This record gives sequence, C-alpha cells and structure tokens, in this order.
Amino acid sequence: NVRYPGLVMLYQRRMPFSERVSLFSCSDMLVNAAVRHGLNLIPFEYVLCGGDKHGGFVVSEFLGCSRVMPGAVRTNPWRDECTAKAIYKLLTQQPHQKAFWHQLQVEFCINNTVVSWADKAFLDMKRIRDLMMSLGEDVRSRCRVGIAKMPHKEMSQKYLKVDQVYEAYQQTTTRLIIVDIDLILRPILHPEKAHEGRALLATKHSILRCLRNLSSESGNYIFLLSSNTPEEIRQFFGDEMVALAQVGLAAEDGFWYKWPGSELDRWDARVPLTNGWKEGAFGLMSQYMQRTNGSYIEDDKEASITWHWSSSRERSNHEFGAMQGKELHNHLQEMLAHFPVRVVIGRTYVRVRHEGVTKGSFVEHVIKHYNNRGGVDMLFIIADDVADEDLFNV
Repeated sequence: NVRYPGLVMLYQRRMPFSERVSLFSCSDMLVNAAVRHGLNLIPFEYVLCGGDKHGGFVVSEFLGCSRVMPGAVRTNPWRDECTAKAIYKLLTQQPHQKAFWHQLQVEFCINNTVVSWADKAFLDMKRIRDLMMSLGEDVRSRCRVGIAKMPHKEMSQKYLKVDQVYEAYQQTTTRLIIVDIDLILRPILHPEKAHEGRALLATKHSILRCLRNLSSESGNYIFLLSSNTPEEIRQFFGDEMVALAQVGLAAEDGFWYKWPGSELDRWDARVPLTNGWKEGAFGLMSQYMQRTNGSYIEDDKEASITWHWSSSRERSNHEFGAMQGKELHNHLQEMLAHFPVRVVIGRTYVRVRHEGVTKGSFVEHVIKHYNNRGGVDMLFIIADDVADEDLFNV
C-alpha cells in the first residue's frame, strides 16, 4: 500500500450481509482461494449481485461450487502461478463471453435453491423406500425421514446369507467357485496399501487349508482372481504354492492365467497387447502424483498401470485424493480415447487397463469353458471392490 494507498484492504472480521452485497455489486471480479470449505455460498451471492457488470470469479478447486457452477475459473490456491494465470484469463475475457457465462450462472442459482435441493433429497428417499418395500424389507427400522448418514449396510439390497450358500452347496454336484483374493493379499504383500478398504488379515495356513478342502471335493472348480502380478502371488504363497495345483489362478485382472491341474509355472496370456498408451498414461499420472501428497504409481504390470491416491492415512488426504482421482479419470478418458484401453476408478485408485483385460471378461471366458463341457450346477463369485462389479454383470 506504500505505492498505491488503499489498494489492499484487510478485514479480520465477519462482514455483514448488507456490506458484503454492496461490495459484490460494484466489483468486477471475485477471487475465492479457500482450501477447506466445501459448502461455500459466497460465489452464489456474488453472481446474484452482479447485475449489468457481469463480473466473473476465480474459485479454488477445493470448493464444491467450482465443479457445478458454469463458467467458473478453477485454480489450485497453493500454486501462485496457477492463480495468477486464472486471474489474467478472467480479466482478458471478452464482454460477450462474460455476459454468456453470467446468464448461465444466474439461471443455475435460480433453479438450484435450497427448496429444490430438499425436494430432490426427499424424492430420492421416497424412491429408496418404494424399492425397499418392493423387496419386502422392513422400512420402519431402516428408512428415515430427515437428513442423516445411512450406514452402507442400510442401503437397499438383497444380502447373500451364509445359510443360503450352504444349502445351495449341498444341493449341487458341480460347482464353479471364483474368489477375488486382493483383499487377502494386500496387507501382506503391500503393507502401505493396508488402509485401502477393509483389509481382512488371514494366515496362509488357514487359506491353504480351505483351498485344499474345497479343491479335493469332487465336482468343485476353483479360481482365484487377483490384480497382482504372478510373481506377487508366488511371493505370497511361497513354497506352499504346490498346494494350489488343482486351483485355477488369474493375475493382473485375468491377463495371466493358469487352469486347474496345469503346471504351476505355466501362465498363459489371454489377449495380445497394443503398445503406445502406457507412456502417455504414466506422464499424466506423474503430474497428479506430484500434486497429491502420498500418492504413487504402480507400473509393473503388463496390461495395466495404476495411480493410487491413498497409500497411507497419515500421508495423504483421502478427500482430496478422491477429488484428484475423479479429475484424473476424466483426463485419461479424453487422452486415451483412441487407444484400446479402459479407464476405471476404484475405491482408492485410478487404473488404465488394456481392452479385454478385466476380471469380468476372464470370468466369462471361464464360464464358457465349463459350459462347453456340460456346465456346472452352482456358480459362486466373491469380490470386494467397486471396480469388480463387472464380475456380476457376466
């Protein structure tokens, strides 16, 4: 303020609404650089006070409105050069562009009021209640009216009961059992990933005992699926790998696999790979790794590359990582649109994998194999991740 007196005014108090509205109505730009303020209504107030000035605003990417408000210029407030570029972009915007975006912003604020938000929330609750009633569930103890967090187990869905599994097992003679074992391998092979979901610690002895008992019974065909490499699976089981001779194995989401009864060292590749996409995905993931504390890239697999954003609860902010993961997912889809790959987002990771290399496609391949040989009486699949949903769509 020595060179330009009064240019910067610092207020360390709560500004009254009337004073804030007056300031908004005569300003050309709003810069909101909050770092932890999801529900921030200041940009909405600024839009409705704009009038004929058609003022724009630069908002932090950590604000919830930055992703829904049309025409918002988003920036990372931790990077001064990014914020400076965002301000310059808004200052040099053409008048007709400002008028266009301001009109969309005003319409958004008018059409998305607290009342409309509450109506949508109650309509969603009504749909959930109707669905629960159609499934025969007790809505009195599970469906609540109001704003509350519902535990995941209270979501409307049919749960598979252990008694039903035992009954189906006893009534059938041929069974195809497919189990995703990532939840078992993760905390042992990769202790830094132990917090990625609920890790169930189980000893190799108990796992192998169950597998031996199941595989020794006539009519059982067992497959273990994993996103890990064949080397990591061998590392987990070690010298006791010989106990899996009658168990089918699939590594890297089904890219490498072995049939039950085949040699333990014989792993077949299921699809031919296309080159050129991994380098671009790695470069973009590296940028997000630098911006997201505690994240890392897993690029030791043949048919996929993965960016993890939550390797440790202490080193990485999970909420920020999830937001970065969604943004990376969108960027990768745009960049790799012409390559034969798929971009999937899991609980704590974003993965680019070659087309046709999914656990679901592998399970479909296995089912067709056994159907050509007379089929099975029972199909039982266990998985633990959002990215494993394609297993149940086969």
